[in-house]
Amino acid sequence: MRRFLTALVVVLFVVVAALTACGASELQLDPSLGVPDLWSRADVLQDPTGTWDVATVEAHAADFRPASQLVPDPASGWFAPATLWFRLVPRNAASVRWYLDVDFNVDSGELVYRAPSGRVERSAFGMRVPYADRPYASYGVVVPIPAAALHDGTLYVRTASRLSRFGTFAIRSEGWLRDSAERAQRNVLVPLLLTAGMILALALLNCVLAVMLRDGIYLWYAVAMFAFVLYDAAQSGLAWQFLWPRLSLPYDITTYLTMIAYFGFVVGFCRSFLDLPRTAPLLWRGIVACFALLAAEELVYAFAPNAIDRAGLYSVVDPLATTLLLIVVFAAGIAAWRGGNPLARYYCLAFAGVVIGMAINVSGVYDLIRHTATTDAAAGAGVAWEAVFLSVALADRIRGLNLRAATLQGERDAFEVVALRDGLTGVANRRAFELRLDEEWRRGARTHARLAVIILDVDHFKKYNDALGHPSGDRVLFRVAHAIAGVLRRPEDLVARYGGEEFVVVLPNCGRDDAARIADDLRAAVRRLEIPHAATDSGFLTISAGVSSVVPRHDASPMALISAADRALYAAKRDGRDRVAVARLAPRWYA
Repeated sequence: MRRFLTALVVVLFVVVAALTACGASELQLDPSLGVPDLWSRADVLQDPTGTWDVATVEAHAADFRPASQLVPDPASGWFAPATLWFRLVPRNAASVRWYLDVDFNVDSGELVYRAPSGRVERSAFGMRVPYADRPYASYGVVVPIPAAALHDGTLYVRTASRLSRFGTFAIRSEGWLRDSAERAQRNVLVPLLLTAGMILALALLNCVLAVMLRDGIYLWYAVAMFAFVLYDAAQSGLAWQFLWPRLSLPYDITTYLTMIAYFGFVVGFCRSFLDLPRTAPLLWRGIVACFALLAAEELVYAFAPNAIDRAGLYSVVDPLATTLLLIVVFAAGIAAWRGGNPLARYYCLAFAGVVIGMAINVSGVYDLIRHTATTDAAAGAGVAWEAVFLSVALADRIRGLNLRAATLQGERDAFEVVALRDGLTGVANRRAFELRLDEEWRRGARTHARLAVIILDVDHFKKYNDALGHPSGDRVLFRVAHAIAGVLRRPEDLVARYGGEEFVVVLPNCGRDDAARIADDLRAAVRRLEIPHAATDSGFLTISAGVSSVVPRHDASPMALISAADRALYAAKRDGRDRVAVARLAPRWYA
């Protein structure tokens, strides 16, 4: 009996030693679910140097402890930032492919299988492994488990993370992962792509408007929308598949940096759209301060996350800073609305959606509310709401700009009419005549069309003024100008006051003979006014006219046409007045 008890003790000692050497007890895998809480059921060992290999880990086999002893609250997943080794012995006889499913927070890791023969198989994983090089196409961290590990040997999982917060990992079957991917595509991916597609379409439209209108506000808006799509893609993990499959960067760094970029462009847009430094300087300074706070805490989260963890503020600082910035931005919109900015009402409606969506999203991320697919999609839905109403606001801005442009154009046209109109007679002034003559000269030089000019002068006008006074002379000039204008029938013809009692008529596409006939009609129209004038032979006020007509040339000046008509006018006066004289130009003018 004594020998039997001694042998039994030896056997028990050997069994205990063997169990201590080989590691954790066996884990029977559920064919449909696997082991969802694997990390809490495995033994864990901290690697103080981050350089241990399997042999070193096995030499410290006695130091393995259940993970539940290190983490009082398994749901929180708190660990000191370090390299950790988990030991597990999964067992399953079914011909099912199994995978290790690890949280996003793992920067780098390795799945190590130690066979009874001593053979070692390794598979690297983690967010620092580029998507294109991952053993399993997944937005997260999934690595296949060697089939032999399900029958014998031991699995070790090495994880390295900068975070003191380490998420869960599990063993999942291929069917479970496939079903999970289908659910994610149905519940997350499709809505996300639809939202991103709508936002990108509006962003591209506003890029076009920014170029066409040369207005920086539309560019600020477009870039902010692009930045949000980038942030949303990074947060959901899609960015690693579609945007940077070769990037080796931790998940949290890319997420926080893209979030800073998005809010930075939002702040820039708000500044330009509402003209905040001028309309609400105090709120503008508040927005800048809140953005600086947000950017600072996001950078701390990205590059020194454990500083916030140790202070117990992990789930407080980011939601608080994000919500505070959005509230101040929203308050700036209300202030602008009350200040009379008609576009601010759209702005307030837009940012109300962002505030609600971002608050739900961030609260879900930090477990302030239940984290679901709905909380993940809330930020995108809020920004989609924002995109719609801000697009309406920007479209209304275009309408306002067009109305203002039309008003300014009308005012400019009115000023131009006044600037080019003779104040006494109401016909065009000398400046308008010179502009029209220059325009018609260039056109005639291109088309080889003839151009005629008639210069008219009221006969003995000085004597009329001396006899009856300047007010009577002014009234006579007004009647003469309108009599001349009444003869002209074509809209392209122009009559202008040339100076004093002289008038000039521009006749595009008109030859010498036609111009002479029109000049005589003008002379007769003034004669029919029957304005008494004792200084003329007829006893009525008359005019004299000089006519010239040429085919314009690029190498000549329109002053040649004026000079010729002026010489003809003096010839008409010299020959007795109340007549028309036609200039005889050199053959080179082809008159």
